[in-house]
Amino acid sequence: MKRMILGSRGLVAALSCMACGMAGAADFKIQSFDGTGQLTFNEISTATVYRVEWAPTPSGPWTNFTGAAGAQLDMIQATGSGIVTCSVPMCYRVVATVTNALPETFSDMVLVKGGSLTNIGNGAIMVSSFSIGKYEVTWAQWQAVRDWAATNDYDIGSVGAGSAANHPVNSVSWYECVKWCNARSQKEGLTPVYYTDAGLALVYKTINAYPFVNASATGYRLPTDAEWEFTARGGTQSQGYEYSGGNDLNVVGWYSDNSGGGDKAVGQKTANELGLYDMSGNVYEWCFDWYPGQEGSYRVGRGGTWHYDANFCRSAFRLLGNPRNRSLYIGFRLAQTLP
Repeated sequence: MKRMILGSRGLVAALSCMACGMAGAADFKIQSFDGTGQLTFNEISTATVYRVEWAPTPSGPWTNFTGAAGAQLDMIQATGSGIVTCSVPMCYRVVATVTNALPETFSDMVLVKGGSLTNIGNGAIMVSSFSIGKYEVTWAQWQAVRDWAATNDYDIGSVGAGSAANHPVNSVSWYECVKWCNARSQKEGLTPVYYTDAGLALVYKTINAYPFVNASATGYRLPTDAEWEFTARGGTQSQGYEYSGGNDLNVVGWYSDNSGGGDKAVGQKTANELGLYDMSGNVYEWCFDWYPGQEGSYRVGRGGTWHYDANFCRSAFRLLGNPRNRSLYIGFRLAQTLP
């Protein structure tokens, strides 16, 4: 399904009218298009790919932007509000293709401004700025990296499961998630975070062992416990909700009362203050840290699950998880340290 908005430089008022008047496009509005060429439009739905085209007249012919000045406009993977800056000749249009599934390569990392986490019962903890995944890692994403890892000396083999391509991966241990983070980092040419030696020379790829961490590496990793709770609560934009994104769990998350007995496609409920989805419910998410008081034995899981009641989905709740265990109820979300 495609929806289009036509416009030209200097016709912002007309654009808004055309957007609202189009059948089926009430949820897609051009907010502004100023003289400097900054185009602002709002969201359509999850997993929308936007393309900006130009033409010398409103009747066409329509052409994709090409070349150094506009190559990035050919395919823009985005959900939520987007701002595209370009120099637009004559007329332009935004073509949005709405899909029901996330592409395998879809990885939208959200920049989180650092701040203080104070609602944890033992004083304030400062959280540095970092990036975190907008969605839980999907089954399709897991498989794509796992297949690459299998040919590059990783031992995660055929582990993992998922209900559908755009549902969260499940049945993955803490160790397997850490190795997968390294595999994805190497696959994309990033410096891995986890190693088997203190000198950070041997990338962690095999066996169940507690890895050494390259704290300055910008590859993918698990979020810390504090990072996870800070972002679940909305970071510096927190409204103090009980669950991530609101006080009504039916609006923001999947749990035992509304899931129908299974996990759901990521990004279907309302996002929290930072634009993050499913931080309450759907599947638990592994964090890097040891569970307080159980150091050396159990890791932290966060967020609750489609199988448990609302109490387990509170932003404050921690799961005590054996890092070797796999479960239908637990997956993970990516994080990255900023350069």
